[in-house]
Amino acid sequence: MFGELTWHFMPGGQITAGARYFNQQFTDAQSYDDYVFPTHLPATPHSSPASKTVGKVNPSYEYAKNQFVYALRSQGFRRGGANSVPLTGPFRESPLLSTYQPDKTNNFEAGLKGRLDNGLSYTVAVFDIIWDNPQISSSLPSGNLAVYNAKTAESKGFEIESSGPLFVPHLGYTVSFAYADAHLTSSFSPPANNGAQNGTIVPGLIYGTSGEQMPGSPKTSASAGIVYDLNVAPAYDLALTANGVYRSAMPMQLTPTLGVTSVQQASSYEVLNLSAALLHRPWRTTLYVTNLLDRQNILVPPTQFNELGKLTNDYVVNPPREIGIRVAYTF
Repeated sequence: MFGELTWHFMPGGQITAGARYFNQQFTDAQSYDDYVFPTHLPATPHSSPASKTVGKVNPSYEYAKNQFVYALRSQGFRRGGANSVPLTGPFRESPLLSTYQPDKTNNFEAGLKGRLDNGLSYTVAVFDIIWDNPQISSSLPSGNLAVYNAKTAESKGFEIESSGPLFVPHLGYTVSFAYADAHLTSSFSPPANNGAQNGTIVPGLIYGTSGEQMPGSPKTSASAGIVYDLNVAPAYDLALTANGVYRSAMPMQLTPTLGVTSVQQASSYEVLNLSAALLHRPWRTTLYVTNLLDRQNILVPPTQFNELGKLTNDYVVNPPREIGIRVAYTF
């Protein structure tokens, strides 16, 4: 349950305060079968109850018409859960990995945002997120998949967004850029199976080092787009659009998994798209080209590498170039 209250304490000034309460009760049970290495483990119930109350405070002030300065202090909570890993047999994992705990954040943000009379809008913000028990989703050294908790982490950076008209009539733009330095702020090293098919649990086999970049978190990301709108005939409007997105490379793990000696990386992501949309009353016909340069970006590298005669080398990549026409009718 949650609630918020806003107080307009002066002309142009307001403050919003709120709270949210969570209560989690669940039990998870899943059997484990491995037909290659005859293993059957019956379902073992795992329970991970948790409750938490989080709050937020958000003051803002309109210092000029449609121009705002704001600050935000909020808290986040994400439920815990259970992992489907065996606790006996040759692929057994440490009981410490059978469940994972909720993670919590304390978020601090401040910024400026506004809209000018000519339609230009902007947002500039800086943020600092303090993370307690961050959940890490990863392949383990044995090849099992699991979520486990690190100790502490921090993500800090800034974001810039803007949109509006350009100097040519009917031409507009959108642009955004973000930088986030998400890293561990303390080291940790729980035990795990060493993947040697003998069921050996090795202390400290999963590890993370203070200062190490958090998996799945790119440091930089950006997007930009240009739109040209014009009326080509009575009741016929044409919208020409070009847009692109970019994301820097990022690690997908903290600890090397089965078959590799270094952590797997997702490549940088770069895609350019074009479209031309003709609108006529309820009809919209769009000619589009996605991934114009036919770039191949590795979204997710293999969780296991060169195993089973390299059958585990399964990369997840973005779709190739696509050219097509879409016809839509609004009713």
